[in-house]
Amino acid sequence: SQSASRGLALTRRAAEAVGAESSAVAREYFLKLGWTNVKPDDEDEYVARLRVISVGIGDYEAALKMVTDAPTVMYCGAAHLEASIAALKEKLGSTRAVEVIKNHP
Repeated sequence: SQSASRGLALTRRAAEAVGAESSAVAREYFLKLGWTNVKPDDEDEYVARLRVISVGIGDYEAALKMVTDAPTVMYCGAAHLEASIAALKEKLGSTRAVEVIKNHP
């Protein structure tokens, strides 16, 4: 129906707005890492990775600390990180998965 289509479009726009806001916050935290000489395309991917980690553990400050302490976590692509976090949450439950991720990045 036309009403359902409008509702879906509004939902999609709202999701895009939240995604854009989340990406802006992730970029702000990425810049706090102080990494220099990163190509723009590479920076976008690193921002996406940091965003996935942050959303996965529910805290940008904790994600920033994790990446600062163990920068190798950023070697994995965003899709791999997202799948790994989802698998841990499915197997261990959200709370325990976050503990494991924070303690063993």
